[in-house]
Amino acid sequence: MNKKMILGAAALMMGSVVLAQDNDSNVSQNGSGNTGVVDQSGLEQRSVVRVWGDTNETNVTQGDTDQNSVIEIAGPGRSDGNTVNVTQSEGTKNNSIVRIAGDGNEATVEQKGTYNNNLHPNAEHFNPPHAINIYGDDNEAWVEQNGDSNEGFISIGTNADGADRNYAEIRQHTPGGNGNYATIEVTGDDNWAKVDQDGDNDDTRITQSGNNNDAEAEQWNSNATGEIIINQNGDNNDANVFQDGSSSYSIINQNGDGDVADVHQTGTRADSNIDQNGFKNNATVIQSGDRADSDITQTNNLNKANVTQAGRRADSDIIQSGIRNEATVDQAGNRNKSDILQTGNVNMATVTQTTGDTDESDIDQLGHQNKATVTQTGQDLGFLGGGNLSDIDQTGNRNTATVTQTDVNDDIIIPLGLGSFINQSGHVNTATVTQTGANSSKIDQGGNNNTATVTQDGGNGSVVTQSGHFNTATVDQDGLLNLSDIEQTGNNNTASVTQAIQGISDIEQTGSGNGAIVIQGGGLNTSNILQSADEGTASVIQTGVGNVSDLTQMNGSGNSAMVTQNGLGNNSLLTQNGSDNTSVISQLGDNHSSTFAQNGDGNNFTLMQSGNNHTSNLMQNGNGNAMSVMQSN
Repeated sequence: MNKKMILGAAALMMGSVVLAQDNDSNVSQNGSGNTGVVDQSGLEQRSVVRVWGDTNETNVTQGDTDQNSVIEIAGPGRSDGNTVNVTQSEGTKNNSIVRIAGDGNEATVEQKGTYNNNLHPNAEHFNPPHAINIYGDDNEAWVEQNGDSNEGFISIGTNADGADRNYAEIRQHTPGGNGNYATIEVTGDDNWAKVDQDGDNDDTRITQSGNNNDAEAEQWNSNATGEIIINQNGDNNDANVFQDGSSSYSIINQNGDGDVADVHQTGTRADSNIDQNGFKNNATVIQSGDRADSDITQTNNLNKANVTQAGRRADSDIIQSGIRNEATVDQAGNRNKSDILQTGNVNMATVTQTTGDTDESDIDQLGHQNKATVTQTGQDLGFLGGGNLSDIDQTGNRNTATVTQTDVNDDIIIPLGLGSFINQSGHVNTATVTQTGANSSKIDQGGNNNTATVTQDGGNGSVVTQSGHFNTATVDQDGLLNLSDIEQTGNNNTASVTQAIQGISDIEQTGSGNGAIVIQGGGLNTSNILQSADEGTASVIQTGVGNVSDLTQMNGSGNSAMVTQNGLGNNSLLTQNGSDNTSVISQLGDNHSSTFAQNGDGNNFTLMQSGNNHTSNLMQNGNGNAMSVMQSN
C-alpha cells in the first residue's frame, strides 16, 4: 500500500493540550541516536516527548495518580528505529499517548492500577482518547496493564494508509483484574495482533483489514463473562481465541480467502460465533462445559468446520454454502443437539454423540455427492432407553447416509417411536441405519439406485419406502414387538426382512424383477406380501405361534411363492394370477388353514399340512397346472 508519513508540527501537538497537569516535562529530540529520560512522581504530572530522527530512545517513568504522558515520534519525512518505554505505576487514571510515524519502531506502555487510559469509566468503551498509534511498517507495540477497569488501545495504520508487518500486543494480567478492555485496530498486511486477559468481565476487540493478518486473543484463569470479538477482512487470515471461564462469548468474522479460525472455550455457557465468507476457510471450535453454544456459518468454497463439545445441553449449528464443504461435530454428554445444513456439491457431514441420552442430530444436505454419518451412543435410562434422535435429509445425487445408534439399556419393553429418519431424493442414494434399543427408523428414498439397510435390536419399528430403479431394502430386527413396512415402486427391487418375536412385516413391490423374503421367528408374526410385476419371487418362513401369511402376485409372469409356517394357529392365503407361477405351501403345526388360487399358464402347486385341524381350499385356472396336496394327522 502507498503510505504517507509526513506529520506537520500542528499534527504533533494534538493530544497534549487536553491533559491536565501540575508539573510539566517537555523533551524534544532532533537527530539520531539520542536518549531521553523522564522520571516524575506525584499528582497530575505531564510529560511530552517529541522525537525527530532515527534510533532514538525515550524512557518515561511516572508514579502516583493522574499521570499523563505524550510521546510523538515523527519528522519531516519519517522516523525509524526508535524505542519508547512508558511506565506508570501504582496509581489510577493514568493516561499514555504514543504516536509513531515511521518504520522499525518499538513502543512499550506499562500501567499499574485502576482506570488507566480510561478517563471516563462510565462512557462508551473502545473509543478511548489515549492510545498507541502507529503509522509505518515493521513496528512493535506492547501495552501491559495490571489492575481493574483499564483500557488498552493500539491502532496500526489508517483506512487511507495501511501499515505492514507490525506486531501489537495488549496484556491485562494480575489475577483478579476485572472489567478490562482491549482494542486493537490494524490496517495493512502481514500484521499480528494479540490480547491476553486475566480476570472477570474482560472484553477484547480486534479488527484487521488487509492480507495475511493473524489475530490471537486469550482470556484465562476462570475469566467470567469474558467477551472477544475479532474481525478480519483480507486473504490468508488466522484468528485464535482461548477463553477459560463461565459465560464466555466469542465472535469471529472473517471476509476473505484462506481464513482459519480456532476457538477454545472452557467453562459453562460458553458461546462461539464464527462467520466466514470466502473460500479455503477452516473453523475449529472446542468447548468444554455445560450449555455450550457454537454457531459456524461458512459461505463459499472449500470450507471445513469442526466442533467438539463436552458437557450437557450443548448446541452446535453449522451452515455451509458452497462446494466441497466438510462438517464434523463431536458431542459428549446428555441432551446435546447438532444441526448441519449444507447447500452445494461434494459435502460431507459427520456427527458423533456419545455417553449421553436424548441427543439430537439434524443433517440437511442439498446438492451432489453428499455424505452423512451419525453415531449416537446412549446410556441406561430404565425402560425408556436412550431416546437419541437422528434426522437426515438429502436432496441430490450420489448421497450416502449412515446412522448408528446404540443404547446400553437392557430393560426395553416397548418401542417408543424414537430413532433415525433418513430422506433421500435423488440418484445413487445409500442409507444404512444400525440401532440398539427402543429405536424407530424411517427411510424414504426417491430416485434411482437406492439401497437401504436397517438393523435394529430391541422394540424396533422400521418403515422403508423407495420409489425408483434398482432399489434394495434389507431390514433385520432382533427384539420385541418389531414392525417392518417396505414399499418399493419401480424396477429390480429386492426386499428382505428378518424379525424375531411378535414381528409384523408388510412388503409391497410394484414393478419388474422384484424379490421379497420374510423370515419371522417367534410368536404372533404376520406377513403380507403383494407383488404386481414380472419375475417376482416371494418367500415367507414363519416359526412360532399365531402366524398369518397373505401373499398375492398378480398380472405378471414367472412368479414363484413359497410359504412355510411352523407353529399354532397358522393361516395362509396365496393368490397368483399370471404365467409360469409356482407355489409351495407347507404348514406344520395346529389349526392350519390355507386358501389357494392360481389363474394363468404353467402353474404348479404343492401343499403339505401335518398336524391337527387342517383346512385347504384349492383353485387353479389355466393351462399346464399341477397340484399336489398332502394332509396328515
